[in-house]
Formats: sequence, structure tokens, C-alpha cells
Amino acid sequence: MSVDDDAVSTIATRVDHHVGYHFFAMSHLRIDRPPQCTMLRVQYTFSSDFVIDPYELDLHESTFSYELHSRPDLELPVFAVSSVPATLKLSVSPQVFNARQDSFDLALPFHARYGRPSPLLDPDEAYEILRFPQPNAFWQCTYPDGTSYNEHFWLNATTPDITVLVPVGVSHDTDFVELGTVTVITFIFVYLLWVFVATSRRISSLDRKTKSE
Repeated sequence: MSVDDDAVSTIATRVDHHVGYHFFAMSHLRIDRPPQCTMLRVQYTFSSDFVIDPYELDLHESTFSYELHSRPDLELPVFAVSSVPATLKLSVSPQVFNARQDSFDLALPFHARYGRPSPLLDPDEAYEILRFPQPNAFWQCTYPDGTSYNEHFWLNATTPDITVLVPVGVSHDTDFVELGTVTVITFIFVYLLWVFVATSRRISSLDRKTKSE
């Protein structure tokens, strides 16, 4: 990387909070753009424990465009999807970094999938620790002869990975949940069947009454 200590672009990323299902990755970019570099890209890698919603990314079109390589299964739990990680590449709009001479912040929404139930008995202790690596940022540049190269940012972070805590269910509650689900579905089915039969009988009665008249 051909940069010096006095003129270097850096990126530091944290999450807006550490417990829950819905997060923002907050990246602070200190920029020192070389004149031959015209495009700023930020690349994230998320394990299958996380979900990136393209509809939410579309809301940030004034800040960046994106390429998302992941499975379109936003609502599935982590044990129902493949373990292939998702790759997200952001191309930051030149208007964003040109308008800010020294630094700017980039907010990326992401979500955690529902995890496997925990064997712990206390729901207050049933959490899963999830991590994902710091994103990489780089300038896309061009030599005078027309060939292209990348000028990478320094990672300015105290820890190599970003960590969040995601609540999970308690395994000994699974039987009660399944029983409750079956009971509710059965009740609804019986109720709808009763409504169907009662309606059918009422219609038949009206038909017979009409014919007799």
C-alpha cells in the first residue's frame, strides 16, 4: 500500500447498539483522496447469521449504490439457510465524499436471523454471540497509462471483529410453543368449518323456501 503516515485514509466501524436483531453498522471514514482516485468502495462480509435487506439499501441510493451477493430468504432462521456468507459492495457517491473534505459517516442497516434455541433455562441468559469482520474500504484509481489499481484504507479499529448479542429462544419452551401453535390452528380450523357448514345450511334453507313460494 503506497501511502504515508501523514496522508492516509482510514475506516473505523462500530454498531449503534450491541443487543437485539436490528442494527446499523456505523463506519467513520477519514478520507485523503489521491487525485488519480475517483471511486470509493466499501466491502462487507456477513455470515449466514445476518440478513441484508435490499429494500432498505434502496433507501440510501443518494449515498451509495450496491452489489449484494446473498440468498433472498430474509425471514428464514439461521438453521434453515446455507452457511454461505453474504458479500456487500458499496460504491459511495462522489457527491458524498467530495462534499466532505476530511471525513464522513456511513450507516448500513443489517439484521440478525433467529438462532437455534438455547439449552439454558433462564431466558435472560439465552443469547447468541455473533461476529462479523470489519469492512474494507479502498479507492479505485487509475495510473497515467490507463491501468487501474486499488488504494486501500487503513483499518482503524481496536478489535478485529464486530460483536453483537442476539436473543434466542429457550429449548425447554419449544414443546409448549408447538402445543400452543397446534391448538390455535386446530381451533381456527374447527371454527371455519363450523362457519362453512352453518352458512351452507342457511343458503340451502333459503333456496328451499324460495322454491316453495
